[in-house]
Parts: sequence; structure tokens; C-alpha cells
Amino acid sequence: AYSLVGVLDSLAEPAVLDEVAGLAGAPIEPWDAVVCPSRAAESAFRRLLDEAWGPFAASLGGQVRSEVPTRVIPFGVDCEEFAETSETRAIRARVRRGLGIGEDDLALLLFGRFDYRDGRHPIAAYLAAEETAKRTNRRCFLIHAGRFPEAEIEREFRDAARAFAPAARCIFLDGDEPAVRGNVWFAADIFVALHDGVREMADAAVVTAMASGLPVVASDWGGLREAVRNGVEGFLAPTWLPEPGQGSDLALAPELDLVPEARAQAFAAQRGIVSQATAVDIRAAAEALAMLASNTDKRRALGEAARRRAWEVFDWTTIVAQHRALWRDLAELRVAPEGAPTYDIGVTRAPATSRGDPFARLADYPSHRIGAGTRLALAPGTDAARLERLARFAMNSFAASALPVPEELAAMIASLAEAGEATAAEIALRLPPEQQGLAGRGIAWLAKMGLLALGPADAEPEMDDRGVPPVDGQIAPSVDERMVPPVDGQTMTSPETAAATDRLVAEARAAKIRGDVNGAAALWRIILVSAPAHVEANLRLGEILAGAGDTAAALDHFRRAAVADPASAPVHCAMGRALALQG
Repeated sequence: AYSLVGVLDSLAEPAVLDEVAGLAGAPIEPWDAVVCPSRAAESAFRRLLDEAWGPFAASLGGQVRSEVPTRVIPFGVDCEEFAETSETRAIRARVRRGLGIGEDDLALLLFGRFDYRDGRHPIAAYLAAEETAKRTNRRCFLIHAGRFPEAEIEREFRDAARAFAPAARCIFLDGDEPAVRGNVWFAADIFVALHDGVREMADAAVVTAMASGLPVVASDWGGLREAVRNGVEGFLAPTWLPEPGQGSDLALAPELDLVPEARAQAFAAQRGIVSQATAVDIRAAAEALAMLASNTDKRRALGEAARRRAWEVFDWTTIVAQHRALWRDLAELRVAPEGAPTYDIGVTRAPATSRGDPFARLADYPSHRIGAGTRLALAPGTDAARLERLARFAMNSFAASALPVPEELAAMIASLAEAGEATAAEIALRLPPEQQGLAGRGIAWLAKMGLLALGPADAEPEMDDRGVPPVDGQIAPSVDERMVPPVDGQTMTSPETAAATDRLVAEARAAKIRGDVNGAAALWRIILVSAPAHVEANLRLGEILAGAGDTAAALDHFRRAAVADPASAPVHCAMGRALALQG
């Protein structure tokens, strides 16, 4: 007997999916194995097998499919090649000088194959880099080292960079050039991997960046979360994807198997739709980048932790040892007397090609799934004009046929502007019946563009004794301990204008939606310093206090809101609930 061992490199091509689907009915032995580069990849692999086996289970009397043994072994990197030496320090100085990057400037690195249709949409990186440049008041460079599949794709990236990251200086380098591919890592300060596609079972570029001593700001997506530990080697920005069932109409038609070229095109379109429906939390990414940009010691500490993890987990010596250990384990199974017999159910043709809902296949990739209870609020600065500006770019509209029509996207924004907060189900029900099934994708797309803030359903942190939750063990600051965020570059100690108050309201709503009740409570308190009768601030802060059990303080805020707006039904309902709790 002998073992068959395969290494899963990608699930982004139709031919690979066909091969994986075929394993569902193959005579697999216990001493065979498929090596997956991450647990996320292993999960997607098993979901594919289950999907492919389904049509055969009934005809075989409920026969359970053959179990395909798997082992998770990540991709490797030659850490020695990227170790810090006097030579790499000289390379850093030379490359930065050649690119016009000063030693006090911030260099963010993007690396790979740049294609917004295939998991490398740049909007999150551009908007986060723009926010970082503005917050830190430092020259910020966004280095693109890679290749574009088409000249038109490259033009779209360059145009989008000018439009959405004007404060960041974008540099484009040919990643196929050996000098670029080998040296660009040493010139950077932070590696950015805000990916959003089906290819992210693992990312060798992230591991290479870690071996180079770079802290990583990545999306909490697929195998990326297994390489980078949040707060240890970098930071992970939460991601959102529509829950399984919201992509059943994206399944590939069986007749496409007769025309391979058409099937490849349809699958590529499906990948693009998945990318358009994957949202990365831009605010979280911007906060991580700004913190690292402002704190050299933290940036260096995370970079050193990344280098250590690369050596300990991803160096080729470690990876090869894991493969050899797998081979030894399989050899022991082959000679064990209790070894299982050959599994053969007599299936003479491969199971059906996997064509199903991509959101089901990738259900374990995102941090969160967009479902009926997902909470929504507008991000600060969202309006119809911003939506229209974003939609003009091909990279943001190429999958428009799989989303709600533009008029309904605008209506979703208008509904949230009126309501302040809503659940996904509430927004979906306001759409025409024929558009409601697309609401989850529309919500994801709006969040991807930085227009919405999303929060999980019923996520309420524990409160401290002042009615606000602690963050990382720290008590939230009181109103007089913090300042109102700057408006138009001016630092303010109170909301001096209606525009400033509106901005704070939007920030507070977004904080609540993210589950940051601490931040929301602090912002509502700030508003009440100069506007004690502000109805929404009193109502929302009262709700937070009531949830923390401080009914007396909550009632005080509800009464203030009722005096300011006696006709407000939400205020009277909240007051009634609080009075009932008080007995």
C-alpha cells in the first residue's frame, strides 16, 4: 500500500473545485491526506465535499461519504532571506531615498496581484491610508508592489488612489522585477493586507512581511487570522459577508459544463460578486494604522513579534518537519493491523461539480455574517453625493447586476438617515419585494464603501459602575476627561455649531452599532454638555444607563427628552419600560 498526499493551494478556480468535488466519491484510504494551508481552507474544503456528495446520498440509501483525511500545514517562507542585517538596513535607506521617502515618513506596503475583481479591492486600504495621513499629519506613502492583469485595471487603481487617498502618496512598482520583489519589504514600515476574496486560504506575502519584521494590518478574513494574531503581530480589521442562503442565485448553471470558457467566465464573475459583497471595517483599519504610525515603539514591538512568529511557525525548516511528521503518521496507518479496508462504494463517475452558494462555501471566512438582526447605522459623512461618487468607479460597480439597483441603495441610506439605527431586516423590508433578496449584498457593499457601520445583533458589553462598559480593562473617560473630535482641523471643547453636533451624533450612532457602547456613551455625554435638551442624546444615553441597571439616571435623561419633545413616542416607550423596571 502507499499513500496519496495532495496540497491544496487554491479554491479559486473551477478546475480545482471539480477535483475537490470528485474526492467526495473517491476510494480514499485512512492513510491518504489533503494538506490545507489554514483551518479556514480546511473548512471550505469540507463544505465543498458535503455539497458535492449531497446529490448522491439519496441514491445510495443515505450512504455517508468517504472521509477525506486532512492536515493543516501553512505555507512557508525562508526567514533567513529576510533577516535584519547591516545589508538590509542599507537596502532600506537606499530604496526609501530612491522613492523619495524620508526616514520620518510612513511607508505602507501592498504586495501581490492587484485585481479588484479577485479579492484585492483597494478601497479599504485607500480610505484607511487617507484617514491615517490626516490623523497623524505625517507624509504617508502607499507602495503598491505587484502586477496588474490588465492595463485598464491599473488605470482604475491609479484613478481611485487619487480620488480616495489624495493625502497619501501612492507609488506603483513592478513586482515581477527581482530587485523589487526582494527588497521592497525592507523599505516599508507596515504591511497592509485588507483582502476580501476567495483566494485568502493563506497569504504567502503576509508571512514574508512578518519574516521581514513588519507589523501587519490585515482583514480578519480566511487564513489571514491564523497568520496574524490580533494585537500581537499586528491588527485584524473585522469583516462581514452575507450569511449562507443569500447567494443561492449565484450558483453556476449545470449547462455551463458544456462550454469550459463560459464556465470559467461565470466563475470569475462569481468571485467578483463575492469580493463586492465582502466588507472590511475601514474605521478599525484606519485606527490600527494611525496608532502604529504614531507609536514607533509599538510598531517596532509588533514587528519583532511578527518576525519571531515567522521563524517559529512559518520557516521552511518547521514546515518541512510538519510534512515529514504527516508522512510518518500515514506510514504507521498503512502498516497498522487494524487499518481500515479500502473504501469503495461503486460510484463510477465523479460527483456533481460544486456550483452552489459561495456564501455557504466561505461561511467561516468572515468575522461576522450579515443576517436579519445585523445592526446598521450610517458612517459619518455618508450622503447621496458620496454614494454617487463611489459608484462612478468601475471597480465599485462592475457587479451592480447582483446588487440592489442604485435607487434602492440610495433609499437604504435615506432610511438610515431618518431612523438613525436599524436592523438589516428592517431595511430589507423597505425595499420592493423583488429587491429584498439582494438586501444583504447591498448592505455589505455599502459597508465596503465606508458608507455604513455594521454591528452584530444583541451585542451589549458589561457595564462599569458609571453605566459604560470598560475597554481592555480600562474605565471609560468621563466627559471632562476627553475633548470633542476636531472639526475642520480645529480642536473644540464643546459642540459649538450644529454641524459639529451632527458629526458627534453620527459618531455616537456608529459607535453603538459597532458594539462600542463605551464610546457611544461618552459621545452622548459630550453632546449633552452644551445641549442638555438634545432629545436623541438623552434618549440613547438613558437606554445605555437603563441597560446597565441605573434606572434612576436613565429616567432623568428620558424626562429631559420628553420635556424637549413631548410628542416623541420612542421617548415615552423608553420611559415606560424604565418605570416598569423601577416598579
